Amino acid sequence: MSRAGPRPYIGIDEQRNTEDLKMTTTKLLKSLLITALLASMTSYAAEQQPIVIAMEEGKQIASFKIGDSRCVLKTTRSAA
Repeated sequence: MSRAGPRPYIGIDEQRNTEDLKMTTTKLLKSLLITALLASMTSYAAEQQPIVIAMEEGKQIASFKIGDSRCVLKTTRSAA
């Protein structure tokens, strides 16, 4: 039969596991929050400065602006 009430002793290993679980949960929640924030910022930036995809000499090109810089990405393979 189990006894009701608080346990008289918590082992050191059990206490460490509980602390590790809390730290892992905190880190996970922070990571999810940062990811959601970055996704939101990226979505907003994409609405402000769209990515233009075009064909040039049989290769796909994606161009976009970040601040004052113009970025161009080109494929190395010809489109089939």
